[in-house]
Amino acid sequence: MTRRRGFSLIELMVSMVFLAVIMLMVARILGDTSQSWDLVRRRGHSTSVGRSVLGLMADELGRAVGGESLPFVVGPGRVAFWTQHAEGAGGGGDRRSLVRVEYRLESNPDSPDFHRLVRRQAVWTGGSPSSDVVTSEMTDWAHDFAVVARDGQGQRLADGSHDRLPAHVDLYLTLGSWDDAQGFADMTALRQAQAARRFTARIHLPGAWTHAEAP
Repeated sequence: MTRRRGFSLIELMVSMVFLAVIMLMVARILGDTSQSWDLVRRRGHSTSVGRSVLGLMADELGRAVGGESLPFVVGPGRVAFWTQHAEGAGGGGDRRSLVRVEYRLESNPDSPDFHRLVRRQAVWTGGSPSSDVVTSEMTDWAHDFAVVARDGQGQRLADGSHDRLPAHVDLYLTLGSWDDAQGFADMTALRQAQAARRFTARIHLPGAWTHAEAP
């Protein structure tokens, strides 16, 4: 009768080392997959927010009106203009339907590396914006917001207030991810580029009426 030989202590130790290495490799693969999926999820959310914000801006700029008492204002991280309510946009511009809209970057108290993009709205009160201003936060992880307005000859409008509307407006919005906000400043340039998403839109204003043409 043959005697069965068991594993030696050295063989058991070698086997445990191999098993530990395999488990570490599997854990690393799963961790990388989880991080990749999380990055895709965050970028997908940023894409949804960016498209929604620029879509709203484009819709309101497409109904913008201008004139001496209805100035178009552009500046660093800011654009303000008069626009028509959607329900009043098709009848030639009834002033009772006018609202003054402003989009502006503001500091984010929760993260110094990101800004809040806010929208302010005030209704027409017979010559000036109402003091009753409604403020809405569009996003709190904006990295940058720029507005470039040009006239019919393609010349860029200077920052400030203008009596006439531009021929078109280019919008540039860069969003990060709120999940990355706390450590954004410590990221490498490549990692920042991966975490941020830039959105652009060009809005033409060919049919906007001026103050003199307004009823």
